[in-house]
Amino acid sequence: MLLKFTTTFGTICVIALSVFFLYANKSLREFRRNHPTPFTFVLLLVFGLLSIYGTLSAVTVEDAFCNVRDLAPLLGGFLGGPIVGIGAGIVGGLFRLTAGGPTMIPCSISCLLAGVVGSAVYVFNKGKVVSPLMGFAIAGLIECVHMLLVAAFGYINIAFKLIGPMVIATSFGAWLGLTVYHYLSDKR
Repeated sequence: MLLKFTTTFGTICVIALSVFFLYANKSLREFRRNHPTPFTFVLLLVFGLLSIYGTLSAVTVEDAFCNVRDLAPLLGGFLGGPIVGIGAGIVGGLFRLTAGGPTMIPCSISCLLAGVVGSAVYVFNKGKVVSPLMGFAIAGLIECVHMLLVAAFGYINIAFKLIGPMVIATSFGAWLGLTVYHYLSDKR
């Protein structure tokens, strides 16, 4: 069982490493400073692809799939605002719809919702990125809502099996991604 979660941890690390690359790379910092609108679309593309990757790297937990798909749109919203967060949520949600399965609708809705919430937090904070601890808490709440949606669509057993692993994984991923971002911001 523990071996399965190394895959999820690896996915979280890929997402955190992507945050590092996007914000530590000097060329990308120059690009962001000189071309903020195109950089926003680069972020949308990257976080959208990371959401797809979160779906593809899912692991089975008692015949259900544990993943960190919602992490990318949530972080995208936290770091890049509504275009990035909602855009990545749409990309990840549409991809989840194409994957099929019994939970495709609530999982797609949850992916979009994660992007909306991350974006709303960004707007509410006037573009200031939340702390890692706040991101941890918000990610946990997003995954609880995700599992409530799955249960509301009639898949209570799946929600019950996944709520613990997905809350832990997504919350830790949000904390790690935001820790990387704040570390880089503090170094500049």
